[in-house]
Amino acid sequence: MKALRRALASFTHSEFLTIRSERDQAQHAALALEQIVADQALEIVTLQARLARLTSNRNADGRFMKRNPT
Repeated sequence: MKALRRALASFTHSEFLTIRSERDQAQHAALALEQIVADQALEIVTLQARLARLTSNRNADGRFMKRNPT
């Protein structure tokens, strides 16, 4: 009976280590994806700000200005 318990305990421990390893890999992948999403969100906001600046009819001081129609 003790041998059976030891065999089951080692199998269960091995299975636990496998599951923990898979969980760690999934968490690492999730963190990598989170970083990618954050970088893309920052890029989107930056591009939106640039577009707003380019399409605005105000200068850096907030005054209206004429644009050359090109």
